[in-house]
Amino acid sequence: MKKIMYFLVLSFVFGCNKKNDVNSCMAEMRIFFGNDLGCIQMGGMEVHLNRAEFKGQSIYFPEIMCTYCQVAPPTTGYNCQFEPVKFGDYQLLKNVRRVYDSCMDRFLE
Repeated sequence: MKKIMYFLVLSFVFGCNKKNDVNSCMAEMRIFFGNDLGCIQMGGMEVHLNRAEFKGQSIYFPEIMCTYCQVAPPTTGYNCQFEPVKFGDYQLLKNVRRVYDSCMDRFLE
C-alpha cells in the first residue's frame, strides 16, 4: 500500500513540473514574439503564436492570418532555448496548434 501511495505522489509531482515548464516556455515565447503578435482587425489581420512538433522538439512561430495578404507560411520557428529551427516546408510540422490568441489576448492551453 505504501508503494502505491509513493508512486502516486511521485507521478503527481513530476507531472506538474513538466506542465509548468511548458507553460513558462509559452509565456517566454509570447514575450519573445511580442512585437510581432497582434490583432489589427479580427477576421482581417491577425498574428497569433503557434506551437508545433518538428524532429522531436517543440517549436514556436507567429501565425499570420490575413485574408487579403497572401502571406506564405513560415519556414522557421524557435525552440524554448530561443534557437532558430528551420523546417523549410510547413507540411513537415506535426500537431500545429495555436497557443496564444492575440485577438482574445490569452493563452489557449
